[in-house]
Amino acid sequence: MSGETLASLTLFNVQTNDSATYTLLATSTAGTNSAQTVLTVGPKPRLLITEVHPSGSGESGHQDWWELTSFDTRTFNLKGWRWDDASHSVAPGNAYVFSTDIFIHPGESMVFVENMAASAFKTWWGTNLPPALQVNTYIGGGLGLSQTADEVNLWNAVTQVGNELVERVCGVTFAATSVGWTLVYDPENPPVGGVFGVASTNTIAGTTADGVFAASQLGSFGSPGYVVGPIRVTASTDSGNAVLTWNSVTGRNYTVQYKNNVTDASWATLTNVTASAVSTVVAEPLGSGSRVYRVGVGIPFVSEP
Repeated sequence: MSGETLASLTLFNVQTNDSATYTLLATSTAGTNSAQTVLTVGPKPRLLITEVHPSGSGESGHQDWWELTSFDTRTFNLKGWRWDDASHSVAPGNAYVFSTDIFIHPGESMVFVENMAASAFKTWWGTNLPPALQVNTYIGGGLGLSQTADEVNLWNAVTQVGNELVERVCGVTFAATSVGWTLVYDPENPPVGGVFGVASTNTIAGTTADGVFAASQLGSFGSPGYVVGPIRVTASTDSGNAVLTWNSVTGRNYTVQYKNNVTDASWATLTNVTASAVSTVVAEPLGSGSRVYRVGVGIPFVSEP
């Protein structure tokens, strides 16, 4: 790019093909000097808001919280990123700014809770939480999530005031909920137009379909840390076959993979299967050696506008 004569260069709506080395050339009567900088533009992060829990006024012990899940292959540090509710504004003093390092890794779900310590949140929800769940606390005015209708919106550190709706990383709108409910990202019924519509008490296959469980306290239902329920695989042998059995949801697609040695760098796919019942069985003939198996489930990624 050449011919720019302003004191600064601002690039709007950058795309991956804008990645380049940019040179600043400054000339005056004292002479000429130059400096270079490298701009790298990657694809939009594949992050989704996968659960919201708006607490009603006067609910003792309940607090608002929401869940963020990474469908990306990259790790992101959320330091400097911002979030807000229905006012969706990154103006100073409005959106909440993450001021510390918060790393979200591929496949990870983490929780953000209002004015509640991580230890108190874990006491509330109990031992069914994922052991390594990250719980992050936020405190600030104007961030309450309403049980009648509201939004959750997330931006990175460089979004400018006025560009909030086109540059947000992800965002959802949700309508009314009842006391103790969360709204969840249901793989078979994902948000349409960014609108949450599946309550934790009405998932596609009952209260366990998306990892939903009852909290240890306060009569709450939700699935903090889970987008789908944990898959529990048992292995046995029968008539010369290795037999794998796991809990499943009818209509979901599962992938069975194996390694011949646990130290192997990669997994090979044994089969893909669409579940037709709440329990699925796959068998293969026993070989001369041992194998290590795992079962995964595909989760649709529906981009939130």
